Amino acid sequence: MNCTTAHARSRTLLVVTCIMLEAILAAELPAQPGKPEQPTGSVTLTPLRDGSHDFDFLRGTWRLVHGENVRPLSGFVGQNRMATGRWLARVRGDGITSAEWDAMGPDSARVSGLALMSYDPKAKQWTIRESKNGGAAEPPVVGHFEGGIGSFYGLREYAGRTMLVRIMVIVVGLDRARLERAFSTDGGSNWETHLIMHLSRGGIGPDPGRAPAQSVCCADVELLQYSVPPRAEDALIGLFDRESAAAGDSFPDRYVALFRDLDRPGVFVWVRGFYWLGEAKAFYHGPLWTARREALERMQIHADGVHELQPWRRGFILGERGAPGAAGGSPGLVIATFYGLDQRREGYHDFPAYFAQWVAPRLVAAGARLLAAFDQAYPDPWRAATSMVAGRPVPPPRTGSVSFMWFADTAAYERHKEALQRDSFWRETVLPGLARSVASPPTTWRLVPVGRSRALRASWDTPQSWETPP
Repeated sequence: MNCTTAHARSRTLLVVTCIMLEAILAAELPAQPGKPEQPTGSVTLTPLRDGSHDFDFLRGTWRLVHGENVRPLSGFVGQNRMATGRWLARVRGDGITSAEWDAMGPDSARVSGLALMSYDPKAKQWTIRESKNGGAAEPPVVGHFEGGIGSFYGLREYAGRTMLVRIMVIVVGLDRARLERAFSTDGGSNWETHLIMHLSRGGIGPDPGRAPAQSVCCADVELLQYSVPPRAEDALIGLFDRESAAAGDSFPDRYVALFRDLDRPGVFVWVRGFYWLGEAKAFYHGPLWTARREALERMQIHADGVHELQPWRRGFILGERGAPGAAGGSPGLVIATFYGLDQRREGYHDFPAYFAQWVAPRLVAAGARLLAAFDQAYPDPWRAATSMVAGRPVPPPRTGSVSFMWFADTAAYERHKEALQRDSFWRETVLPGLARSVASPPTTWRLVPVGRSRALRASWDTPQSWETPP
């Protein structure tokens, strides 16, 4: 039997098992009790809120790195098997999410599995049923999410013993998640992790000082706001075009994009990126910045403010450049939303996980293409000293986050906002959660790219690609 035939038969077995799992679930859902039976021991399961959309963030295709201890509970924690492959999750929208994964190790050994997650709205708990390598479904585990971490408990038979099992689902960020399975033989007092699945939607850019492996930008991103007299707008766009052409498409890309602000006449936003702090220092103390500053001063163009950002794991995915010139511009509308966080509120540091798990899926479902998300918090002494750099604003102390979305035009953005208003879960659950984290209502910029600005690609699956394998 050749490899192609073996793969086809394995795939068929996975599909059949998934159908069986869904049939089991459909039969059991009407008879689910108001509160699932909870495991004994020191583990407690307390439902806190409506979590019917907790697994929406998993929707789509992920890259999988699968690590498993082949001898759990034996004391030999170093006996690991690694494999890489793909994870695909589908969200039905009625409290049911299914996932399948397939990975292969260096020794050509394959590991695959299926999982079915079902939500009980009365108990406000999730039940997870899983099957590995086409085998029978394992006993279910039950639990809920809190602070971006889902903890699910149950009982399993292993090596002739009945023990507690815990599955943890951890929201790391927009493009990162982790799943862990652990056993406990003492009622939950101690746990031994024997399986970890790392999920990622893409790379995180190059290491400092190294050539980039892909067009991902950047470890540090700056948004400089310029006040531009009407007679100088074409001159600013021309300056951006000439300098970006002279720099080429090499990295670091200090000429990511130039945006016209639709709501503030005469205001442009220049986006540039650096891959490590030394590049920023060299740029601002070098001849390029001096020459640009002098040119801007002659045109009476003034920098009024700067936002310094660091990405959540991964920044902008850069596409092709637009056509040069002031009249044209790259297509589309970029929406930048600034969330100022209140450090006095408990759990404000969990905002990235909250955004990734609850906010981002609703934005995408309403028609947005999510580009990237960043933090605004810089204790580095270099930022405090930038007031000594001529022509560059002093970066004010900020604690917050910024998200970027793309729309085809302003009409598409208006339809997006209307869709959110019709989304009862957004209104009744997501927005109140945001209000508990932010210090003030979010601020939104509507930005139109001009000149040779790079296109910014979506880092989150779009609705059209949710069900499409890579």
